Parts: sequence; C-alpha cells; structure tokens
Amino acid sequence: MTRFGSVTLLALLAVGCTTPGPGPAPEPPPVAPEPPAAVVVPPRADECAPCAGLKTEIAHLQRRLAERESELSDLRAQRQEQAKALEESARQAARTTARLRRLATRASAASYIAEVEVSMATARSAPGAEAEQAKLDRAQQLLDSSRQPYDKGDYAGAIDRASQAAELIARATEEPARPPARTGPIHVERLAVPIRLRVRIDSHLRGGPSARAAILAVLAGGTPVLANARSDGWLRVATPDGRSGWVYRPLLDPR
Repeated sequence: MTRFGSVTLLALLAVGCTTPGPGPAPEPPPVAPEPPAAVVVPPRADECAPCAGLKTEIAHLQRRLAERESELSDLRAQRQEQAKALEESARQAARTTARLRRLATRASAASYIAEVEVSMATARSAPGAEAEQAKLDRAQQLLDSSRQPYDKGDYAGAIDRASQAAELIARATEEPARPPARTGPIHVERLAVPIRLRVRIDSHLRGGPSARAAILAVLAGGTPVLANARSDGWLRVATPDGRSGWVYRPLLDPR
C-alpha cells in the first residue's frame, strides 16, 4: 500500500469515529389526570324522608315571618309619620288662631265656642269615642274654661282656649275639626288689612260662611289665598286664579 492510500484510510477511520450517534428518545406527552369521582353522601340512617320535608317547610315559614316583620316595621314607620304630620297640623292651626284672635269680638268668640261645642258633641257620639275619652275630657275642660275670659271681655283668650279644645277634638277623631251647619242671619266683617294665608289640606271653597253653603271648588292643600273678610269661624278668601269664596278658618295656615 502506498503512502497516499494509508493516509486516505486513516482519514476515513477518523471521520467514522467522530460521527454523532442517535439522540435520546423524546419524553411522552403528559397525560391529563382524570377528574375525581363525585362523592355520594349517603343519607343519615336516623333521618327519615318526612323530617327533610319538615325542615324545608320550617325554612319557608321563617322566610315568610321575616317578610311579615319587615312589613310590620314599615307600617309602624308610616304610623309615626302620620302622627307627626297630625301634630304639625295641630300646631299650625294653633298659630293661625293666635294670629287671628287679635281680631276677636264678642260675637265671633261666642260663635266659635258654640262651633267647638257642637264638634265636641259630634266627637263623643262617633264610633270608637271611648278609646279617646281622655283627650275628649281634656278638651271639655278647656272648652269650659273658655267661659271665664269670655265673661271678663277677653274674647281673644276665650277663642284661644276654645281653639285648644278644637285641636284635641281633631286629634281624637284624627281629622280636622269641621264647623257645624249654621242658621240665621250672617254677619260679615271686612278685614282692615288682608291676611296672606295658605290652605292646610284639601278644603272646600264655599259660596257662603256655612257648612251648608254651595261648594264652588276644592282648594288643594298648599294653595295660597288672601283673606279679606270674616264671619264667625269662616274667612272669605281670594285665590291667585281669581276665584273667591269662604273657607273654614282652622283649615288655613299663615304664609
């Protein structure tokens, strides 16, 4: 063998020794774990089927009881709001009477006391009056005491006490004191200075100072009016839209 052939053989042997062998085998893909089987809890041996139904019914009744308690709480809150509104109306009526009583005369005081007396008789004969007997008795005491300042010529003081009695009567009957129907001649006195007032609640605008007078309209609560004359327990008022008529005085508040 020649030298050239030996060199060629050695080179081939060297190349064969440096050829890389096959690489490591790839890892198999991960296998997703199977979901755990549902755990079935067997019913308790000491619990019967009717007991489970009773538990469901008890839970239902408890929910209904909670709903009723919530409704009762709302009704109590509404009752309290109504009581506050009634007390505020009574205070406003007292302020109105205090403003108007300086215009009192002997005739107006006598008429107003008579109206309150009729209201008292009506309240005592109304159904359920026994439940408000204490208020009515207190109102009767105030009404009787109005005679003292009246006999002394203090007609404003007499109207003031009678108005307090009217407020208690209104509270006992839970509605504004209403005037009785009147008969006989009507005396109308024009006010020297018109008085700016406001209708306290929805009230009748009548054609005359009487509960039997024709109803001209119904004035909504809060309507501003201007009083320009009076007759006993009534005021003749004018509305912003040009209507004119008579309104029972306790149904008006000062503006």
